[in-house]
Amino acid sequence: MSKKTQPTFLGSLDYQKIDYRISRAVSEEIEAEQSDRGCGIMASAYLEEFLTVALRQYMVMDEKISEPLFDLSGALGTFSAKTKLAFALSIVGRGAYSDMNQIREIRNRFAHFLLIADGKMGLDQVTFKSEEIRDRCKALRFPEEFRTIREYAAHERTHWLSELINKDTINNPRMRFVGTCMGLAVALQAQRLVLVTHDCELIKRSGLPAKPVPIDY
Repeated sequence: MSKKTQPTFLGSLDYQKIDYRISRAVSEEIEAEQSDRGCGIMASAYLEEFLTVALRQYMVMDEKISEPLFDLSGALGTFSAKTKLAFALSIVGRGAYSDMNQIREIRNRFAHFLLIADGKMGLDQVTFKSEEIRDRCKALRFPEEFRTIREYAAHERTHWLSELINKDTINNPRMRFVGTCMGLAVALQAQRLVLVTHDCELIKRSGLPAKPVPIDY
């Protein structure tokens, strides 16, 4: 018996309800960053912010209880912990979860400035052209998925993402990385909008929150 194919979350976004102005402005700022290190850290930090917002959606509205979880020493103080919980809660599926792990590894590599070799300390000159970073960017799955969803890539509100991910940039490690970070951040924003809308109707009837459609591909 063949497995029934489920539509991907990216293909079912309601583009009209999403405000992309902030994401586009941040994207332009990231693109303007000259250093690969700065670009890698900024783009991943932006994605992590939206992941944090998505996780807060499932928590009690009591900052004394929930906020300490996101402190650096808290249970959700790391990107790794947040992505694991997001996967456990079906906020993201395996494809997006895999990409987030690659993004986390890339950011960690950029965040380590010092290199110690032969007893000498120096600045680690890692860039998007470095073999390890290049290979991890190549392993990101979002760029190919984005290009196959024509209504997503061509829509007037997401067209700016096509400037990051297109036939001319898809083989560029830096553009693949930034495009994936921004694309997943937009998907998290869209998912939150869907949940808020569904929650309003479900709470009226049963008091139960909606189960998210995982961001996956």
